[in-house]
Formats: sequence, C-alpha cells, structure tokens
Amino acid sequence: MRFRYGLFGKPELANEKTISFNVSHSKDLAVFAFARNRKVGVDIEYISSAPSIAEIAGQFLMTEEGMSLKPAPGYIRKKAFFRAWTRNEAYLKAIGTGFAGRRDLLETNVKGRWSFTGISVGRGYAACLAVEGPEPSFKFLQWMDVI
Repeated sequence: MRFRYGLFGKPELANEKTISFNVSHSKDLAVFAFARNRKVGVDIEYISSAPSIAEIAGQFLMTEEGMSLKPAPGYIRKKAFFRAWTRNEAYLKAIGTGFAGRRDLLETNVKGRWSFTGISVGRGYAACLAVEGPEPSFKFLQWMDVI
C-alpha cells in the first residue's frame, strides 16, 4: 500500500479512491474506521478532567453546543463536553483539517450532509464516528473479534 497526505496531513491510500479510513487513540484504546465511497472520521477521548471545559467549549464547539453545557452539573457537563468534542473532531478529521480553529466549518457544513454515531468503547471514554451522507449500515468489531 502506498499513502499520500492531504493539505493538513491526513493520510489516504494513494491509488484507491473508493476506500477512506481514519484512526484515533486515547490512553489505552484505539478506534479505526473504514468507509467505501464516502469520507469518514473517528475520534476517541478518555474522559479526563479538562482544565477549563467552558473556555475550551467556547473556542472549539459550535455555539449551541457550548451554550448547552453551561447549565449542566459537574460530571454530566464533562460527559456532554467530551461527546460534543469527539463529534466535532471526527467530522474535522473526516474532511482532513483537524480542529485548526475551524468552528465555522462545523456550523455551516454539517447539517443534513453528515451522519454521526456515538460509539460505546468502554467506561470512561467518549467516541464518535462521522460519515459523509446519510447514515450507513455499520459493522463494529473489537480486536478480540478479529483475532
């Protein structure tokens, strides 16, 4: 296999236009996503104590997402923040930019054009899959399933 890299460093298969992939890892887990004939992004985050969820949310999350975190109490706010973070990062990884301060892309390009699925990967983690177009059928495998 030969790889090439997009403008912001996202790897893709050099001679294959129909298969896209993405990978994310955090602490002890990794998630891989593959799609045919559409862009795909995935993100996983260990739910830790972020220094200032309100400050980070204001800078990187869509306006309504950041506003919805304010009234939520403690751990609920933290879980909601990481769910929103992984959703946004999965999308930005799918289009190949990463966060790079591009909240404007989220607010203008997502609605109706992308499907998002939260992934249950383990206690203490948040993960999301972003797929271009309508919601596809999914097949989830754990590493133990493929060995």
